[in-house]
Amino acid sequence: MIQAQNDFMASVAARNKARSQLSFAEVDDRRYRNLSKDRAVSARETEQAQIALVGAQNDMRAAETALEAVRNRLRILGKTDQEITTFEETGRISPETPIYTPIGGTVVQRKIGPGQYVNSGGTDPIFLIGDLSTIWLVAYVREAEASKVRIGQPVGFTLISYPGEIFRGNIRYVSTTLDPVTRRLFVRATIPNGDGVLKPEMYATVSIFFDEGDLSPAVPRSAVLFEGSAARVWVVSDDKTIRLRQITPGFDDGKMLQVIDGLRPGEQVITKGSLFIDRAATGT
Repeated sequence: MIQAQNDFMASVAARNKARSQLSFAEVDDRRYRNLSKDRAVSARETEQAQIALVGAQNDMRAAETALEAVRNRLRILGKTDQEITTFEETGRISPETPIYTPIGGTVVQRKIGPGQYVNSGGTDPIFLIGDLSTIWLVAYVREAEASKVRIGQPVGFTLISYPGEIFRGNIRYVSTTLDPVTRRLFVRATIPNGDGVLKPEMYATVSIFFDEGDLSPAVPRSAVLFEGSAARVWVVSDDKTIRLRQITPGFDDGKMLQVIDGLRPGEQVITKGSLFIDRAATGT
């Protein structure tokens, strides 16, 4: 910025000098033209005055072009037209230079402190700015399930910081290749984060929903008794008796468990105390 300001002042001085020379050449040209009418000067002297005027005009155009080029450099560095005009009038160089980020957001990483020197040729950014109003959710799908993933599919995920709360979004990107080391498919979802609850680098447990539109019964996870690979629930009959029934579980979102087989919609199950009922029934 200091170099650009110095170049700007040098260009202003060159422009002013060219303007003065142009004014002198115009006056000289008019004088020689008037004297030439009275044959007081030779034709050669009149032509030399005209040549000097053309040269002064070319120098003026070159000075204005150079000045506009430096003015554009100052604009690129963040100076407004009003600031440039004030600087041109006063000629005072400011020791402080504000640098504006190209996007609005939050400083997520700072790599410089007071007193450090910044070189214009450096490749490492001094600040990282992130727009956290939306964030990316990154997930890795097993190769065996990669064929089921599509753009637009809804996802649900939970976080350690907010136990029991389910966040939702939709897949916006699916990688075209698998990771050769982990044998996983990279997918990404864009999640709204207007309230700032979600933080970068959080770990999430992600569930991807597919074949939406098919309805099936679901029960609270606390109602299901697991024994090895078997899953059972206590079903309440119309006469208020209960009966143990084996089910085939499906998708589990942490709160509700899909029942693929073993229950009909509308049947009632015991949701609390199932384990105690099971012990009482078995005599243990």
